[in-house]
Amino acid sequence: HYFPDKKNPNSISGKVVSSIMESKDKNLWFGTENQGLNRFDQEQKAFTRYHYTARQSKHRDVQPIYAIYEDEINNFWLLHEASATYFDRTQNEFQQYDVDYTDMIYSPQDQITWILYNSGKLGKYQKNKAKFELYRHDANNKNSLSQEAVVPILEDSQGVIWIGIFQGGLNR
Repeated sequence: HYFPDKKNPNSISGKVVSSIMESKDKNLWFGTENQGLNRFDQEQKAFTRYHYTARQSKHRDVQPIYAIYEDEINNFWLLHEASATYFDRTQNEFQQYDVDYTDMIYSPQDQITWILYNSGKLGKYQKNKAKFELYRHDANNKNSLSQEAVVPILEDSQGVIWIGIFQGGLNR
């Protein structure tokens, strides 16, 4: 059993764990309700705490981490209720983005992160551009989404992105 202990910096930072992920390097990562991110070294049986400050995020308080995704270069996306935080593990830096997410997948072939928003819209993030692009339905463009109510998203083994549409239909 593991509990927060203010006197022990190697204990988990918060009581409520809201997400768990095992990274490619076999460490366990725990997102907490309001106490940041924790890495558990299974060999040392110790936690390392990661907190982002107001300087690193426009939100003053640390938000609950509902999901943790690891990208191709071993950095993380931390998903919150109305935002996502990119954690560059090499630089130990956090960058906050205001996105209303539902799900996220990373496409290693294109180095693109696809984001499915709660509103049903589809977004794309390319690290080299450091910005989000929103994909929308455009009745005058046959290559646009057939509708804006996107539900599931998947990348197949050939790198094709499949997008399910809430009102019916499938886009690729």
